[in-house]
Amino acid sequence: DFDADSFAWVRDRGQTVSTRIVLASVSGRDESGYVLAPIEGSNTPQARRIVLFADKQIRFDKTFARVASIALVPRANIAGVNWQGQLRAPEATTDGLLVIQEQRDPQSSVLLFVSGVRIVTLPPADFHAVPLH
Repeated sequence: DFDADSFAWVRDRGQTVSTRIVLASVSGRDESGYVLAPIEGSNTPQARRIVLFADKQIRFDKTFARVASIALVPRANIAGVNWQGQLRAPEATTDGLLVIQEQRDPQSSVLLFVSGVRIVTLPPADFHAVPLH
């Protein structure tokens, strides 16, 4: 279950909220990102596992203490994102998967994407300003 405010925020930006997002890549192969529920009986019911598949392999697998929602960020928009600490992003070769951890905290997100053979994880300065289309 996603956070209702975060669900509305993503939906209001023209995206369908889902536990699976397909990321287009420059190679023409689709990559996929998934949100998985915690193991039944877990002592952290808000925790969610984020898994990113690329080239039919698990390339990212991490459990976050909380996931309010996820959203697709088109590859062309990643270069224009302002990052915490004024980081610079390498050129993206796939769309990005925005993981929003707390809707009310603009710095509580991370953007995952593939750059060449690497998985990149960078924190946007304010996820509300990340262009979703």
